Amino acid sequence: MNNSAPAAAESELNQLIARCEPNCPLTFLWWTRGGEPGPGYTSDHLTITFEERRIAGAYIRARFDQTRDPPFKALQYDGDLPPAARAELMTLLVKETPFDRHMPSEDRDDLADAIKDTIQVVLAGRQFEKTLYQSNAAELAGLKAFRSKIARMLYDSQAGR
Repeated sequence: MNNSAPAAAESELNQLIARCEPNCPLTFLWWTRGGEPGPGYTSDHLTITFEERRIAGAYIRARFDQTRDPPFKALQYDGDLPPAARAELMTLLVKETPFDRHMPSEDRDDLADAIKDTIQVVLAGRQFEKTLYQSNAAELAGLKAFRSKIARMLYDSQAGR
């Protein structure tokens, strides 16, 4: 197994974080999707865009819905996020190093109907991406909690509308 490429990518990401903070444009994406066909299918897509003066989030939740044609219902929740979200994300990316290490769930791409998580960071024009299959709770626990908190924040901001 060649570990030099992932280590170089992590090192590059950490260097970009150190050089660019706190103002470089940044996009963070987390897409969870898959499951049994039909009622078991799920898709949760979170995108956070950090621009010079704005932090915007978009959370799209899609589920199987047999009453529709095609049989899916997608709801989108958009909104501005607090400035602290950027610092929290940067801290988690450095701490959890998702792009510099191999995780066991990266090797499960042959699982039928697996729940897949794709994590992507675009910073200073450089893209980092990883897909996990049926990841366990311990893998990237901090980033997963961050993703859930931001998705909930976006959902709650529009739930009463």
